[in-house]
Amino acid sequence: MEQSKIANATESNWHSIKSAVHRRWDEISDEELESLEQSAEKVIDLLADRYHISPKDAEERLHAAVLEEENRSHAISEVQAAEMRFESDGGRVVPSFQDFHEAHDIYRARVYPENPH
Repeated sequence: MEQSKIANATESNWHSIKSAVHRRWDEISDEELESLEQSAEKVIDLLADRYHISPKDAEERLHAAVLEEENRSHAISEVQAAEMRFESDGGRVVPSFQDFHEAHDIYRARVYPENPH
């Protein structure tokens, strides 16, 4: 069986897969995920069986969830980096307008990429 896009792209990033599954499908337990032996293919099979959808649909939904999770994590990193550039004002951290908008633009570009087709 040919491996799916999501398996090829994220098999080594089990943490992102787990976080995405917990965020999108919170009724799937840690025990269920751990029983899947860090296999994206098994997660796809679980989603397909649990929600009565095709494996292709499950793969696409998982792929979207993982991308959203990775983009969210990256956006948080960008905001944290911007926080390091903030100026201190009497013990308060005051973000610059430009830093906020740069981090927001990066987040939006990753969460809502333009259709490449």
